[in-house]
Order: sequence, then structure tokens, then C-alpha cells
Amino acid sequence: MKKILLVLFLLTSLTVNAKGYKFPKNSEPHAIIEMGYGSVKEEAEPTLLYEIDGIDVGKRKNYVQLTPGNHTLKCKSAFDLKGLSYKVPEAKDFENTKENNTIEVQLKAGKTYYLGFSTKSADIKDWKPTIFKIKDKILKIV
Repeated sequence: MKKILLVLFLLTSLTVNAKGYKFPKNSEPHAIIEMGYGSVKEEAEPTLLYEIDGIDVGKRKNYVQLTPGNHTLKCKSAFDLKGLSYKVPEAKDFENTKENNTIEVQLKAGKTYYLGFSTKSADIKDWKPTIFKIKDKILKIV
């Protein structure tokens, strides 16, 4: 019975790790990407992060720790599109496409970056992920 459980555990962990992204540990230099919040002032709505540097990371909606350097992030809107239709009537028809879901970021260790989906433009084709705020300290993760 123990052998069966061990084999199942190994198979499960290989499946998860083979597809996943290698996130840095708390003890390693890292930056935080926070995407659970939007900003009324910056007209940035919450976003879901689903790919980092070409690797599927599932649907991340709160935060991720990333190594310093350049990264390509792919996102999806995580907001009520119908709720924005007062501003832009076509909002209810908005779809994430390759043209509007990718952002290139250069991260520095020890900083927290706030990622949102910019809806500033009246043209929905211009809606895209954006870093709307950067803090010079790491967000404390409990």
C-alpha cells in the first residue's frame, strides 16, 4: 500500500512540476507581482495572470514572486465587462486576444509591482495589461 501511495505521489508531483513555472523562494532575491486589486484612479481593473515567459501557470489572481529581470506576462481580464458598458458600450463584447493580453516587464528585487488591466481608452482594442503602481518594498505575504 505504501508503494502505491508513493508512486501516486511521484506521478502527481511530476505532472504538476513538469508544466509549472519555477518561482523563487522567499529567501532568494525576488519581486512581487500583485494583481488582485485594480485602481479607480488609474482606470486599471483586476487581472488574472496565466502565463509567465511562455509557461502556463494556471489562473493566478492574487500575487506571484518572480526573479529579477525581464519577463513576458500574459493576462486575462478579471473584471465585470458588463459593468464597464456604461463607459464603453462594446465592453460586454470584449475578448482577450494575443494583441491585448501580453506585457513585457523588467523587475527589480525588493519591489512590488501592481498589475492591472488598463481600461483608460474609449477604444476597447487599446485595453491591455499595465503596471499601474510600483512600491519600493516587498509586500508582506503571510
